[in-house]
Parts: sequence; structure tokens; C-alpha cells
Amino acid sequence: MAQTVLVICAVVLTVALVVTVRTLSQSANRELNRISGVVRRVEDISFKIARVVGVANSLASFRGISGVGSGLRTALKVFVSRLRN
Repeated sequence: MAQTVLVICAVVLTVALVVTVRTLSQSANRELNRISGVVRRVEDISFKIARVVGVANSLASFRGISGVGSGLRTALKVFVSRLRN
């Protein structure tokens, strides 16, 4: 009789432990899904920022090239005007 009671107690404790572990794993899965969503959003935002920075860099590079071209054109005009005088 005592052994039967011990077995029943062991089974009840095991079932309670299984239920607790299942609840904890479900909570962990929900939290991991939330974190995954946040990481995806951050990734999307970082790609958009990278595109904006790339466009800004291209524009700055184009401005630099056009600035050099404008400076060379002005220098050539000054050189030619001094040759004429």
C-alpha cells in the first residue's frame, strides 16, 4: 500500500513537472517569436538606412566631381583670359 502511494505521488509530481516545463517552453517560444519580429524590423530599417547613406554618398561624390570640373573650367577661363591680355 505504501509503495502504491509513493508511485502515485511520483506520477503526480512528474505530471506537474511536465506541465510546468510545457508552460515555460510555450512562453519561451512566444518571446523568441517576438524577438524575431523585432530583429526583422531592425534589419529592414538598417537596409533602408544603408540605401539612404549610399545615395547621399553618391550625391556627395557627384558634387565633388562636378566641383572639380567647375574649378577646372574657371581655371581654364582665367588662364585663357590672361593669355589674351
